[in-house]
Amino acid sequence: MSTRFIRVIRKIILHGTALLAVTLQGCVSIPPHETATLPTPDAYKLERTVSAALSSPAFSRGAWPQQDWWRTFGDPQLDKLMDAALAGNPDLRIAEARVRQAEQIAATAHADNFPDVSANGSVTREHFSKNWLIPPQLASGAKTEGQASLDIAYDLDLWNRNRDTYRARLSEAQATAADRAETRLAIGAALARAYFQLNDHLDRLALARDALTQRQALAQLVKLRADHGLDTMAAVKTTDADVARAQADLIALTRAAGDDRREIAALTGEGPDDANKIGTPAIHVDATFPLPESLPIDLLAHRPDIAAQRWRVEAAAREIGVVKAGFYPNINLAASAGVQSIELKDLFKSSSVFSTFGPAIHLPIFHGGRLRAELGASYAEYDMAVELYHRALVNAARQVADQLAAIRSLTQENERQDEALRDSEEAFRIARLRFEKGVANYLTVLQAQRDLLQQRDVNTRLRGARLQAIVGLIRALGGGYAAASPPARS
Repeated sequence: MSTRFIRVIRKIILHGTALLAVTLQGCVSIPPHETATLPTPDAYKLERTVSAALSSPAFSRGAWPQQDWWRTFGDPQLDKLMDAALAGNPDLRIAEARVRQAEQIAATAHADNFPDVSANGSVTREHFSKNWLIPPQLASGAKTEGQASLDIAYDLDLWNRNRDTYRARLSEAQATAADRAETRLAIGAALARAYFQLNDHLDRLALARDALTQRQALAQLVKLRADHGLDTMAAVKTTDADVARAQADLIALTRAAGDDRREIAALTGEGPDDANKIGTPAIHVDATFPLPESLPIDLLAHRPDIAAQRWRVEAAAREIGVVKAGFYPNINLAASAGVQSIELKDLFKSSSVFSTFGPAIHLPIFHGGRLRAELGASYAEYDMAVELYHRALVNAARQVADQLAAIRSLTQENERQDEALRDSEEAFRIARLRFEKGVANYLTVLQAQRDLLQQRDVNTRLRGARLQAIVGLIRALGGGYAAASPPARS
């Protein structure tokens, strides 16, 4: 490198530094603003709620749900359906594509932190005008021009605009990944709910068949009694109405079970014809649900929706830095070196070498309030992200408390209804025994049987409701998700 070229570079840097010092004094001033305060987990108390839950027989002390939480129900068919749903559900595939897209957007933003190097070349055949800037001796005919260069451009990023942009895109990618986990959890919970609802409907369908048989027998007996003057036509019509209602219940439950199967098939990414392949569930449920004692402390790290919103708060904070950088001078360095010649045969001679180097400085002075408006919008975006995070925390705590209360209440109700079921079974046993000994008529037996079937239907619905509440609690606990913490700002 020649001494003259070094002197030129030093002069450019010296003048650029002086210009920077002048321009810094002309920067647009940044208006002050007090952003919203990020809520802390301490504001959402759950200790008493969890303590009360653990004191009831509905819960036991245990660990957080695992990602394959559905396997605790011990149903191989449910395991296969869940695996199919998490592999073939279109909503989950869409979520995965969004994650890949967000990661590539972050990678694109990361590239702005490095120099941009490119090689360029061109060959042009040109006929020069005699009445233009070209000397007459060269303008007499056509010439073939050639140029080849290596160009370098680099944004100094003195105010961390590019770095904050990259960190914002990275945080958005993390939020999208948490959204994918939320989608996975929602699909799993929806499938479990539909599967447990199918189990409930099939159990009630079996009871409805028994109830129809019982009511038909009762209707025949009442009609026979009426024919012999032992009962009234009103009693006959009442029992006939009971038969019609039992038939309607049978039709409704058959339709509901079909709807459940089609919903399960859709969640696994299959068509309605595949619904008929779904057999009868074989669910095993523990007497108590394991509840983590660290729930109030660790809930935030186990909820994908909260994690997603926390990352969006981080992204909004980085965007403020990006907008603030627009208030300061932007300096870009550009350099180019190569060969150029008006005659292609001379292109690679030493006399054809050229080079350029210099900074480009952009200084915001007056933009009609646009920069202040953009900064105000970014502050508002951050404040909104904080409040959305606040809302997610409130909803999470409420959902956990609601499901804990539901399971406790349903467990207590189940205990009472189990007592009622035992009483109904005993009443039916006594009625049948009295009939067999000839001290009671068969009508008493059928009525006791009707009461027993109705009680069994109540118990079946309660068990189904408890299963649904357990799924709701698993989702409220995050379904085995473990969040990555947002990075410390630098």
